[in-house]
Amino acid sequence: MPLDLPEIPDLPRHVDRLVAQIPSGYVATYGDLAAALGNRVAARWVAEYLLRHAHSESCVCHRVIRATGEPGGYFAGGPRAKLQLLAAEGLAHERGRISLAPVRFHDFHSTGPLRNLLAWQDEASRHVELIAPNSEPRWVGGVDTCYLAHNRAIAAFALFDRRDGKLTWSTTLETEVRFPYISTYLTFRELPILLELLDQVRAAGRMPEVLLVDGSGLLHPRRAGLACSLGVVADIATVAVAKKRLCGSPTRPDLQPGES
Repeated sequence: MPLDLPEIPDLPRHVDRLVAQIPSGYVATYGDLAAALGNRVAARWVAEYLLRHAHSESCVCHRVIRATGEPGGYFAGGPRAKLQLLAAEGLAHERGRISLAPVRFHDFHSTGPLRNLLAWQDEASRHVELIAPNSEPRWVGGVDTCYLAHNRAIAAFALFDRRDGKLTWSTTLETEVRFPYISTYLTFRELPILLELLDQVRAAGRMPEVLLVDGSGLLHPRRAGLACSLGVVADIATVAVAKKRLCGSPTRPDLQPGES
């Protein structure tokens, strides 16, 4: 039975709410915010987001610093301006570093959206079935997603006939991207896009017997990469074609292309 797609959280809004909770005279690190979201792996994205978010005069993002005590980047003036704002709130620095221990804020109120998505991945992994086909498939499809400016993406589908190896049909979809790139969470960035694309494919009567997916499958920390997740939600056989290895190690380092 297919698994339903989870609700995709608005992570920027969650971060904005967390930042607003840091009181004057205290700081938090990018990793602290990521932990409040549910997974410290998001720390890099948190830092990148705060460098380009919709800053306002009431924003207190200057209270978010690096784990080293260094200020890190600042949307409204750079590290020096950040240290000046912190000094005005009673936080002195020594050679550009804040002493974290006495002023580090941890008491965030958060629903832990990334933790909820992690739980969904655990559930998805239990829906994965490794089944050998009764015969070699004739119709093979492939999907991939590329990104444009302004949170837009284009997803593409191609259908091949294995009898002659020729492209039979293809389609594309341009849509909004609603979730940032965070390592091991690619599913929640691309799965909604690919499901919308596959709706087009189904409507055209062009669904393949097996689908190649640009992303990880079982070789994922929770055995639920994009290919597995798409398979269990869309109820289709998938094969992962990943650009990099997220976990594990090869048992045959001498394996050549085409071998198995």
